[in-house]
Amino acid sequence: MTAWQRGALWVGLLALGAVLAPGVDEAGKTVGLRQSASWAFAEMPRKPDQAGVALSLATSAMFEAEAPSAAPGAAAPPPDERWRIAGVLGRGREAQVVVSFRDPSRPTQILRVGDALPSGHRVQAVEPGTVCVQVGRKILRIGVQALD
Repeated sequence: MTAWQRGALWVGLLALGAVLAPGVDEAGKTVGLRQSASWAFAEMPRKPDQAGVALSLATSAMFEAEAPSAAPGAAAPPPDERWRIAGVLGRGREAQVVVSFRDPSRPTQILRVGDALPSGHRVQAVEPGTVCVQVGRKILRIGVQALD
């Protein structure tokens, strides 16, 4: 038997002895359950109290009562400045634009090419069914009905 074979035999016997030898008491090393361990689930989230939310919303400053009507000596509300292009009158170079206002106290205006609309924009051209208005650098085409 060579030295190498004897060394391999010793290593094998030591490994076999380690496997077959009685081990240390493993039962003493296990960890038992703690008595205080609880397996209760956490509380589930609940829907908010809808009545409380509604009450806080209803009493918020958003829904304050309207201010009392103005005193007789107070200033009148500003006039309604809204307007619209009501139509086109005439043909060719004589075509005119009819502008009406929402406020009944303001009279209807009749404008020609080159006149300014109430917004300050100029009427560039009036064609059948179309009014061309210059807005900045662009020409805006507005479709209207002929009133003839």
